[in-house]
Amino acid sequence: MVYFIILSLLLHLLSFYMILLLSKKNREMPDMGAVREMEDLLAAYTEEMKDSNEKLIGSLKRYSDSGASGADTAETSGTSETSEPFKQTAAVQEPVYTPPMPGEQEPESVSPAISARVLELAGRGLSDSEIGKELGIGKGEVSLYRKFYYKS
Repeated sequence: MVYFIILSLLLHLLSFYMILLLSKKNREMPDMGAVREMEDLLAAYTEEMKDSNEKLIGSLKRYSDSGASGADTAETSGTSETSEPFKQTAAVQEPVYTPPMPGEQEPESVSPAISARVLELAGRGLSDSEIGKELGIGKGEVSLYRKFYYKS
């Protein structure tokens, strides 16, 4: 009978120790919901970046198509436009640096960072899409700025 009581006591101590280890491990693990939400925001941001890159490529193609007639004449003349700038840079002298005088400088205007502008507009109560339209960035990027600010 005494052996069963001692065995039971040892098993209870072992189970309490295991419970402590599991609770410690549980505290160390990050919140999986927050991690998934952050991954979704990053995926949305990269998708918006991809869309804006495709728009840029399309506009560059339209621009290059409109300037194609000038490129055709350079090809027919037999000269390469890419080798010309390298030849010209050899003859150009570097300008000598002269520091500006204290009275000559105009004060530099400092514009706030885009993250500061996002947080300022969010403080005014604007939605993510309204902030994105005003600043010219995507809604996903706005929510990413807000998420990073409020996490830290």
